[in-house]
Amino acid sequence: MHSELLKYVVIVGSSGVLILALSLYGAFKIREGPGVKHYVILTCMSAVFAFGYMFEMMSTSIEEVKFWLSIEYLPLPFIPAFIVLMCFNYVGKKIYPAFYYLLFTVPIITIFTHNTNEWHHLYYKKVGFRSDTPFPVADLVAGPFHYLHSFYLFVCIMLSVIVLLMELRKSAFQFQIQILLMVFGLLTPVIASYFYLNKLSPYGIDLGPVSIGLTCLFHGVAIFMFRSFNVVPIARDVVFETMKEGVVVLNQKGIVVDFNNAARQVIPMLHHRMVGEHVLSIVKENKALATVIQERKDCDYRHETGVIQHFHVQFSEIYNTSQVYLGQMITFSDVTERVNMQEELRKIASIDGLTGVYNRTFFVRQAEEMLRSLTKRGGLAAVIMFDIDYFKTVNDTYGHEMGDAVLRKISEIVQKNVRPTDIVGRYGGEEFIIYLPATALSEVYSLAEQLREAIQNTVIEANEVKQFVTASFGVAAFDIQPGNASCTLDEFVRKADQALYTAKRNGRNCVEV
Repeated sequence: MHSELLKYVVIVGSSGVLILALSLYGAFKIREGPGVKHYVILTCMSAVFAFGYMFEMMSTSIEEVKFWLSIEYLPLPFIPAFIVLMCFNYVGKKIYPAFYYLLFTVPIITIFTHNTNEWHHLYYKKVGFRSDTPFPVADLVAGPFHYLHSFYLFVCIMLSVIVLLMELRKSAFQFQIQILLMVFGLLTPVIASYFYLNKLSPYGIDLGPVSIGLTCLFHGVAIFMFRSFNVVPIARDVVFETMKEGVVVLNQKGIVVDFNNAARQVIPMLHHRMVGEHVLSIVKENKALATVIQERKDCDYRHETGVIQHFHVQFSEIYNTSQVYLGQMITFSDVTERVNMQEELRKIASIDGLTGVYNRTFFVRQAEEMLRSLTKRGGLAAVIMFDIDYFKTVNDTYGHEMGDAVLRKISEIVQKNVRPTDIVGRYGGEEFIIYLPATALSEVYSLAEQLREAIQNTVIEANEVKQFVTASFGVAAFDIQPGNASCTLDEFVRKADQALYTAKRNGRNCVEV
């Protein structure tokens, strides 16, 4: 074989191997991506075309040339159609059924006219060998249907380029790189066809198979370096930079495709260099957020970075117009104001408006919850119940303003003397209750005495009238064994109430256990 011919045979054969490798990669590694199905078919056909032309170049007779031409023309007419389908699907453009008929009409005509060329010579006017080359090179004189196919190829590629470039302006930088690589790849067959049809190619060799190899090489760079097809060019207008909500767009495999600046409030480590990384690897240090993303359920998320913020996390699946699943969008809506308002309303609903301590309903709920937790592990707990001595007399003698002042002042004294872990409630009228976790009998008795003395020694003033009051205390303390479910809050309250009754019977202003 002539050394010059061998060089071109190796180039075309290498292109075929490269194209076939990309076809296999697409089929087994990224087959679920948008446009990949058509890309695999396109590259498979291109590989058959390249190998067919390689053997055509090595042919030494017209019969061999015609045979390999018939092999080449099995896939070749359909390559432009699958280029269009790949690009349309890649950017999520809807394809109507009528468009398929239009797209495949010319390839079918091409197949028919090529295989019947011996009868009419409308595809090739003449098939022979060139006389001006050092090795046999097929000399194919094009007929009208060959020019129709060439025009069809040009239209399909230009249509594909236009569709891609329409997405260029709306896409983020990393997607622009992918689109430009695909555009450059698509333009190489047009340039090659120009040189071949104008007899400017070396030795009149058809540069089409080589140009298709370059096309697939550009696509290969996009696939391996920029994760084309995996990281699809979701239009930038889906993720508005001006949105107050943080948005992160993921592909089918959880890879970060895009995000807006607001998303960095929730995921500060987000950076454009991380596009193409799995979202869980980005948020792995934040286990709470990682769990939320992994579960993929709409929920509220508490975010703490010096300032506490609350976000509602919402997951939305993304489909293109052909209903192909592209990935999902995670939206982070700042609901801090709403949560704070709800907390405030909950607080208002739980607090006694006059005294500022818990109302009876909320006190019971909180105390029962703490007691249930305690019964599982065991430990000490106590309850203090007290009420104001002769409160009705104070009210009747000095009026309700004095009565309200007494209740407010006593609740203030209590809140100053209890621990943060203790909970205080107004049990009814002039009666108060305190639940004290992890408190022994001696400690709770000392606290009750301390409160009794503080109340006794406090001057209460209303309407320029000064008044002293006293209070009677009942104390109940329990040492709960682990798993002892018989210790209930009702039992605590009943025992403390019995002790309070004893204190009143013993003359008031005292503590009974």
